Amino acid sequence: MSNPFANGPQGQPQQPQPYGQQQPYPGQVPPQQPYPGQQPPPNYYGAPPQQPQGRKPWMKYLRIAVPVVVIVVAIVAYFAGKKDDPQSAGVNDCLTSAKSANDMKKTDCTSANAAFRVVEKFSDTNDTDKCDTEELMNKGSLASYYWSGGGKGVLCLTLTKQTTLEQARKIGISTQDQLDAVREKLVELNVPGVQ
Repeated sequence: MSNPFANGPQGQPQQPQPYGQQQPYPGQVPPQQPYPGQQPPPNYYGAPPQQPQGRKPWMKYLRIAVPVVVIVVAIVAYFAGKKDDPQSAGVNDCLTSAKSANDMKKTDCTSANAAFRVVEKFSDTNDTDKCDTEELMNKGSLASYYWSGGGKGVLCLTLTKQTTLEQARKIGISTQDQLDAVREKLVELNVPGVQ
């Protein structure tokens, strides 16, 4: 058995080797020790290389995909909600009645809840007097609706054959006799979809 404290080939004391490592042969360069905090090279101690601990590779894609999906869903929901807003209505489109003009929704003119029909639409204004011209009154314009926010504009509205007295009260018609008289006048003017 050899003495681990004996002097080496050049008279230097030999360092004890870690368990499982052999002394280098004369002329062989010993493996370099890693610097403190540095990982040893693969197989330095004879162990198989280990995968670095940390995030899975798919996590970086997930970090990008989740916000993108959330943004897309928000955009779709925004525009899906806007397609029925009165602002999206055009001439001859119909609207439902509601407690306030902001709650009206665009609907099919043959549906039972079609209370008003659009006679004219003006963009970039909130001047409801534009609906009071003789030309528009001859087309059946009885009321106006304006909106502001994401743009602004005015819709000139008339009755439909489904308009009830309760709905007509919102535009100033208070009795069934008045509603019948207004319908007769609109029929005389050849306003479509009134009767």
